[in-house]
Amino acid sequence: AYVTSLTDNTNVSFGNIAGNNGTATSSNSFTVELTNNVPDQHVVSFSIEITSTNKTVWNGTFNLTVNAPALTVGNITVDDSGSGNDDGILDPNETADIIVVTNNEGHADVTNVIGNLAITGTNLVINTATTSAYNLAQGGTANAVFNVTANDVTAGTGETLNFTMTAGADNQYSAGKDNDIIIGFVPNYGTPTVTTEDEYVERVQFVDIDNTSTWTTGGYADYSSTISTDVEKGQTYPITVNVGNGYTSDAVTCWVDWNYNGNFTDAGEEFVLNWNKPVASGNITVPTDAQNRNLRMRIRLVFSSTPAPTGNSSYGEVEDYTLTVTSPTSIIEKASNSFNIFPNPTSGLFTIVTEDNSKIEIYSINGKLVYSKQASNSLKTQIDLSNNAKGVYFVKISSEKKIVNSKLIIQ
Repeated sequence: AYVTSLTDNTNVSFGNIAGNNGTATSSNSFTVELTNNVPDQHVVSFSIEITSTNKTVWNGTFNLTVNAPALTVGNITVDDSGSGNDDGILDPNETADIIVVTNNEGHADVTNVIGNLAITGTNLVINTATTSAYNLAQGGTANAVFNVTANDVTAGTGETLNFTMTAGADNQYSAGKDNDIIIGFVPNYGTPTVTTEDEYVERVQFVDIDNTSTWTTGGYADYSSTISTDVEKGQTYPITVNVGNGYTSDAVTCWVDWNYNGNFTDAGEEFVLNWNKPVASGNITVPTDAQNRNLRMRIRLVFSSTPAPTGNSSYGEVEDYTLTVTSPTSIIEKASNSFNIFPNPTSGLFTIVTEDNSKIEIYSINGKLVYSKQASNSLKTQIDLSNNAKGVYFVKISSEKKIVNSKLIIQ
């Protein structure tokens, strides 16, 4: 179907061919022309007839495989680092680039590659709809970049991107892909359930979070809109979960949706806590590539099974919180001006100044309590941890008004 002509010389002479597997060659005797849109690795079959001078006829066949481009479309992503808030999400009224990965998976180079972007709805404006022409070598990859602006729509509004690409002198090769995006993406983590009331999450302590609660009907308590704490990229924080009515075979796991994609299944998002009835403890490390925004943290307690972030369990409880991820800052206390630690870093001997009568707790990076004291009326407490191991510690200051946390380095 892709052969347009076959030009042959009907009187091609091969001369005498010796016996015993002899061979003869004739060059440029036949010319085959193909259409310019022949697919990559298409096989063209030929039949050949050879006649000797004594009119003996031999018939045979052979195949030729055609090399051509083969266009495919890869991932389509949002890049709002230039004029947006750099969270990889197209928010209402935000201008960003749409990055489309284009590939040539064929066995021949192709020129005049042009990408085009359109939309199905009316929820954004395409500022740049067509790319300049570019080339794709065999096995090559290139990004097609388009600029768009989202309209002032409600967060969670969907839009469909329609990407097409053409290539070749006559635009004879093409590929395309439709991709749904959510403007101001609002993840839905579902509502986990628990069948029977028994053991429950009694207290959660993590950075600024210190929440004590009883059993919640249905086994799911969503505190994500009311209880939150700041965490810093690259830092590790201890977490402690106290369980009411606990059993030896209970298990507690924590998840954080670091990349804000609406699930807890990505690498580095699950933290299995150490269970020592009635307390589960461990550490949560914030990835350096976590999204700079409010993220969901989920804690699940189950009985005699492996915790899962969604679905039903027979016993236990689930609680959700919010973590606000920030970029690294100086070691100087940033969370509050209500107390001070000096010197910090320290060799082990340091002073904590508080604004009122407060309880001072210091935890190792493994979540172990290494110091606890009620501050005196002088509001200045000298502490000696010079016999403790060098490293990062977390200081928790609790008063009737608030709880603040800071990082301490012993070196």
